[in-house]
Amino acid sequence: MVVLKNTKQSTIPLQEFIEFMIIRDEPGLVEAVQCAVIEEAVRRGISRDNFLGGLRRKYYDALDLTERCVKQPHKLVECLSRLQIPIESLVSTDFRLPPWDRFRSGSTVMVVMGEKYYRDKWTWQRAVGVHDMQAQTILFKTLNEVLQLRFKVEEYMIPIDSTPEEAEDDFRRLLKERSDVGMVVTIGAPVVNAMVEPLAKTVFERAGIQEPPIQFQWSFDLRDADKIQLPEHPVLTIPEAGEEGIFTRRGTFLPRMSKRQVVQEARKGNLGPYPCCGMLLMDVTREPFLVAAAGHSGCSTMAACVALGCMEEVYEMLEQSKTPDSPLGENQLLALLQVDRRKHKDTDPELDDLYFRTDQGTDWRFFNDA
Repeated sequence: MVVLKNTKQSTIPLQEFIEFMIIRDEPGLVEAVQCAVIEEAVRRGISRDNFLGGLRRKYYDALDLTERCVKQPHKLVECLSRLQIPIESLVSTDFRLPPWDRFRSGSTVMVVMGEKYYRDKWTWQRAVGVHDMQAQTILFKTLNEVLQLRFKVEEYMIPIDSTPEEAEDDFRRLLKERSDVGMVVTIGAPVVNAMVEPLAKTVFERAGIQEPPIQFQWSFDLRDADKIQLPEHPVLTIPEAGEEGIFTRRGTFLPRMSKRQVVQEARKGNLGPYPCCGMLLMDVTREPFLVAAAGHSGCSTMAACVALGCMEEVYEMLEQSKTPDSPLGENQLLALLQVDRRKHKDTDPELDDLYFRTDQGTDWRFFNDA
């Protein structure tokens, strides 16, 4: 992004500046416009949409916020001119929206994933699910390319059969002993990542919440499942068998088509969509930031990592966390996701090669009822 050296009002024509920046750094220009609009709305104490007013439609016609590109430059110029946003406000060394402007640059992002053990002819091998590895790739891309954070990466593998006490101790040790860690991110649902429960418990305790706002449920009793160990009173999981999906404290149910049903549909030639759901949980009240990307399937976990990069939505939800209607506390976020999974054509019906389209509003979307 170009940086203006002088502090005086720029005399560069806005049209020329926009055209130049589209060539030079189009994604950076889009981020700068987003930040300038939100910052001006915050300064005036109103919402972004109230600030845009009658220009709201032209603003969204001008920009593609998902692809980070300018669709109609003339409409963008008109919006900036009528909103009286100067060129100087579009030029900065840091366009990160809150809370990412508070992330300690260069600190460590600890990525926690569940691992299984299996034996080959000679030795025990460690394995992580393919979908979780894909989710980690999406996470890194989100943090680096979308949120533009500078960070170090460290992976933390926790056996899926870890006892609740072991998972709790490991999590507390991370918070207490690792001053270099700026963010802890758990990938996967509680049944595949034992550290999700202690992380969620910490977030809910900080919010002063006694009753969990959401809980996952499966079609089998988790207490009878091999290698799954849950706390005596889990905060994110209903141990008993029931309908697969996520239940909210407000009585809403987000369904998930089970693996057995997916295989049955695939055998009939139905390639989807197969409904699923997930959550993005965040606590940015202090260091390290706590993030749980937990899906009821691998695709939903990946969608949660994509959702983390939706800067405007995350920013607005964190702003809403300061109101009495927030399901959690201030600077905490709980976002539910609806995800449609699909099956590749001409593959084995029993092969878990499900995928989803990552553009928001296609195969995944936020569900506002946590």
